[in-house]
Amino acid sequence: MSIPFIGHKRQLDYLNRVIERGTLAHAYLFYGQAHVGKTTIAEYAAGRLGAEIVRIDPEHPLADDKEDRKEISIDDIRELKRQFSYAPHGDKWRVAIIGEADKMSEEAANAFLKLLEEPGRRTLFFLIAGRREALLPTVVSRAQHLRFATVSDKEMNAIGKEYGIGEAQWQQFLAIAQGRPGIAVELCRNKEYAAKELLLFDEAARAFRAKDPLMALGLVARYAGDETSVSRLIEYCFRYLRKELIRSAAGAGAGRDMLSRASRADRAAM
Repeated sequence: MSIPFIGHKRQLDYLNRVIERGTLAHAYLFYGQAHVGKTTIAEYAAGRLGAEIVRIDPEHPLADDKEDRKEISIDDIRELKRQFSYAPHGDKWRVAIIGEADKMSEEAANAFLKLLEEPGRRTLFFLIAGRREALLPTVVSRAQHLRFATVSDKEMNAIGKEYGIGEAQWQQFLAIAQGRPGIAVELCRNKEYAAKELLLFDEAARAFRAKDPLMALGLVARYAGDETSVSRLIEYCFRYLRKELIRSAAGAGAGRDMLSRASRADRAAM
């Protein structure tokens, strides 16, 4: 994909400015919804520095090779500390990009805190998380925070154009992605993934429109064992519910406005 970034101009401008001025903090916390571009921008900043990059997340450990890991372990942080204890090659920066940092075990978070308290020369940490509240408060307090929100459809449209997606299908992709460029790109690139998401989206819509709880429960039962699909179905159902509540509230508000106008007209006629 030739488009470097979708959205987040403010965050990019800030990072470019501190890199050019040489005023980088030693740690940044990028937080917000998944798939909006947090890791991509951390990689961009590391690339601008010509850095050696070390990556950690629950699925890509540094030291612990246990299967089906749910968190970042203390062994991973100890290995990170060991690697960063050596002097960098030449005058290079060393950057650690820690994905799903809010899934550090308590032991790992406390060990990482010590790294933050004594950062090495030309060392930079990017913590990527969904919610900053899920991290150890002492870790949060030692990092600069950048919030990443979802991206507007207008900005997202660049993705559809890049991949040559037809308008009707692109509108479906936008409805699924909900301002998350990472999901939109995967929908465009991966036909199997797109077909599955479109099916889930359609099934959730039918279940919600039918207003049949048994139908919704049947859907969840059908995908039992597929945690990702169940999570997506729940997301889509809540999305339809939210739209319905907003529509109902808007209708109630319009009704109150009409009654209010009628009441004022009655008083004026007296």
